[in-house]
Amino acid sequence: MENHKNTEKEVRLRQWQTTFDAITDPVCLIDIAGRISHFNAAFEKQCGKEKEEITGRRCHEIIHGEQAFIADCPLAKVVQSGRRENVELKINDRWFVVSVDPVFDDAGVLICLVHIFRDVSAQKKAEESLRFRLTYEKCLSECLSILATANGDKDD
Repeated sequence: MENHKNTEKEVRLRQWQTTFDAITDPVCLIDIAGRISHFNAAFEKQCGKEKEEITGRRCHEIIHGEQAFIADCPLAKVVQSGRRENVELKINDRWFVVSVDPVFDDAGVLICLVHIFRDVSAQKKAEESLRFRLTYEKCLSECLSILATANGDKDD
């Protein structure tokens, strides 16, 4: 009977990890001290590290390569607010919207946090391209206006 319970538990854990790994955004579970306890395959790939190098390490070490929590850390914000916090961060050469959700036990005590990283690099690049184009068009319009005014003055 005990062996059957262990087998069921192992199957449920594998199913949970398979489901977790099906999420294409990097996701990790972090305790309130900032230590990574669980993560999906996308998170492991994003970090470029092996499971053993990630598990138990502090998020700021693995994600940012820092020895302390970063300024504007969403984990610290959630601990303070007790609700979901979002922050836009540049990590290496990519932009992410990082959402952090609190997880509470039955007594309402914060027990861990869920970090979800949505890569918005393509969106940021498109926004930058649009800003450049709008600036270019504004400059072109102003130059044409100046030229038209100068030509109008010449005709007199």
